[in-house]
Amino acid sequence: FWSVEPSLRQLPCAAWSLEANYGSSEAIKHFFTVVLRVRETLSRERLQQTLDASRRRGGLASSAGSGDGAAGTGSAVEEGLDLRALLEAPGAAGQDEDFDLDHAVAAACQRARG
Repeated sequence: FWSVEPSLRQLPCAAWSLEANYGSSEAIKHFFTVVLRVRETLSRERLQQTLDASRRRGGLASSAGSGDGAAGTGSAVEEGLDLRALLEAPGAAGQDEDFDLDHAVAAACQRARG
């Protein structure tokens, strides 16, 4: 999900939003929400549905609310889709008009392949 609805902004799930990790650039938002078709906003209802489904499958331990989770373990997918390096590259300066979507996708795919 790109962002969370206002009522969820103080919950840990807000830190998982793509907007929190990549900033509020319209070009990057477009990449995730239009090109990759990521959910634009996480609602409280959708969060509850996801948590309920995960519990039914046994995917959440009883301490799921502790904030521990799997954050920071780093998977190949997470590393492959990390576009922050592109924004920090010389000349990019985080400006939307300099963001080359084709280059970003190619670089992310290459990193994901290892």
